[in-house]
Amino acid sequence: MAPTHFLVISSPFFGHVRPIFTFAMNLLVMYPELHITFVTTGTISPAFTPPFDRELTLYGLEDGPRSRLNVKLLGQGELESVMAQIMSIIDLFPEFLRELLTPDPLSFSPFKFLPALTVVDIMALPAVDILDDIAPQKIPVLCYTPTNAAMLNLYFIHRDEYPETYWRHIYHKAEAQVTCGLHEGMNIDQIAFKIWLKASHVVAQTASLPPMYNHELNPQSDLLDTDEKTVSQVNQARVRVAISITNSISKLDGFIIHTSPLMEPGEVEEMRQTSPEHRFFHIGPQYPELWWNGGIPPQVQVLSPEDDQVMSFLNDMHKRYGANSVLYISFGTYILPPNAPHLFDALIKTILTADPPLPFLFARATGNQMLTPKHREEIEKSGLGLLAGFVPQQAVLKHEAIGWYLCHAGSNSISESFLK
Repeated sequence: MAPTHFLVISSPFFGHVRPIFTFAMNLLVMYPELHITFVTTGTISPAFTPPFDRELTLYGLEDGPRSRLNVKLLGQGELESVMAQIMSIIDLFPEFLRELLTPDPLSFSPFKFLPALTVVDIMALPAVDILDDIAPQKIPVLCYTPTNAAMLNLYFIHRDEYPETYWRHIYHKAEAQVTCGLHEGMNIDQIAFKIWLKASHVVAQTASLPPMYNHELNPQSDLLDTDEKTVSQVNQARVRVAISITNSISKLDGFIIHTSPLMEPGEVEEMRQTSPEHRFFHIGPQYPELWWNGGIPPQVQVLSPEDDQVMSFLNDMHKRYGANSVLYISFGTYILPPNAPHLFDALIKTILTADPPLPFLFARATGNQMLTPKHREEIEKSGLGLLAGFVPQQAVLKHEAIGWYLCHAGSNSISESFLK
C-alpha cells in the first residue's frame, strides 16, 4: 500500500499534547504505511516544556513506527504563558506550512506528500484558516477534543435553547453592547469574557448529564480572576481563542472525542442531530496496548531524579501507612482557583490535621503561587507530604499507596485514573 501522510497540530496544554501525541503513536503502530508530521511549540513557559523525548521513552515506540514520525517544534526560547505559546504556534504556522507543501522534485519522502488528513487540537483551531488559505486543495480536517463530549456539545455545537453558553452568540452580544456604548473603557474581548462568566447561572442539560448549572459542568468559570489587569490580558487571550474555535467549526469535517460512548451515552447522537454536517468519533483514552494488558513497565516508571523522589516517597508511605493511604493532588497545567485562596488554605489545613494521618503527594506544587511559605513550612514539618513539580502521573496512579485523587477533572486526570 502506498504511504500516507497525516498532519497533526497540538496546543501546548499538557492535557492536550499528551493524549494527542499518544493517539498519533497508536496510529503509527496500527498502520505501517502511515507517516505523521506532529506540530506544536518549541518554546517553553513556566507551565509547559515540550515533553517528547520522555513520552517516546514512556510509550516504548519501536524504531519502525518512530521512523515514520516527524516532530516539528515551532519557535524557541521562553514565553510568559501557555496562551502566549499558543499564539506563537499560530504566528509561525504559515511559514512552516508553506515549506511543508512546497514540492521538492529531488525528494521522495512521504513527509513531503500533501497530507491526506489534518488532525487539529481544539485549542489550535485558528490553524484551520491558515490551512485553507495556503493548501493547494481542500484537506479534510478533524478536531481532536481531549475533553468530554458534553463540553463540546454545550459550548461549541450551537443549541438554540442555551445561547448564553455558545461563544458566537456571546461575541455578537458583546459587539451589540459596544455599539450601544455600554462598559466604557472595555473592549469587545473583555465584555465577552464577562458575559460568559454570567452564563454560569444558566441551567443546561445534555444527553448524558442531568440538568445542572453551567458552573457545575465547568466549575472553574466561577473562580476565574476578573480583576481589570487579568481580564485585559490573560482572559482576553482566552476569548480570542474561544471565538476562533467557534468560527472554525463550520470548516471542520468532524471531531475526535477522547471519551467512550459508554461514559457519555447519547451525547454524540444528539450532536449528530444538531450538526449533521460533522462526523463524530469516540476513540476513548489513548495508551499503549501493553498498559491496558500488563500495566506500565517498571523500567519506564522512573525516568528522572524527580521521578525517583516521587516513587520513593510513595514506597515509604506504603510501608508506613499501607495500601490506598495516600492522597494525590494535581490541578493540571493551567487551572487553579485564583479568587479562592481561602479554599486552598482550608484544603492544606484539613489535610495536615486529619486523624488518622493523611499522607499526600502534591503535583506541580513547586511553582504553585497559592502555597504560602507558611504552608510549605508546615508541610515539611509534618513529614506527611511531598511537594513535587512534574510527576510520572500514570505510574503514580498505578501505585498501591494511592487511595484518593483530588484534581481539576481534566481529561488526562480522569482517563489516566482508569489505569489504577
